[in-house]
Amino acid sequence: MNGRTALVVAASKGIGKAIATELSSRGVRVIITSRNADNLTKAKATMLAQRKEAEVHCRVMDLDNEEQTKAMLVNTVSEFGRIDFLVANSVSFGISSVGELVRADWDRALTAKWWSLYWLVEAVVPVMRRHNGGVILNVGSIYSKEPHNGYGISNSVRLLACAFLKSLSDDLASS
Repeated sequence: MNGRTALVVAASKGIGKAIATELSSRGVRVIITSRNADNLTKAKATMLAQRKEAEVHCRVMDLDNEEQTKAMLVNTVSEFGRIDFLVANSVSFGISSVGELVRADWDRALTAKWWSLYWLVEAVVPVMRRHNGGVILNVGSIYSKEPHNGYGISNSVRLLACAFLKSLSDDLASS
């Protein structure tokens, strides 16, 4: 996988970090993002300790901010010329009954799980097309397929993301 580039968002901890670490260990150039610079520095150090010649780049940014997300994507593509893997990882939501939610809860969830994914895909797909393909992985939850009581907002927004990516996959496969 040498020569390939991966953008892994929300990758300073947890599953995002684990995916970025694995890609890095396989020779993929990895760009990791987080809101927290200290956590990014620690994640990068972990990857370099595992593979000294790893190429890891950190980007401090907030996925909930459209301008920051789009600017990061433009700069990343400009600097590296390609993105072969997009790993869309984002925050989780707490337990909430649909009846308890207010519009602000939905807006936050849609921005974090849907709009940020859309902004990433909107920028990355043309780049992947220029290089004859790529991989988009959305880190989700079983709740997008099997809704769980008390997770109404998570169930709903994750299902939207899955349906969007399945439609995108079908569209790209037929073009």
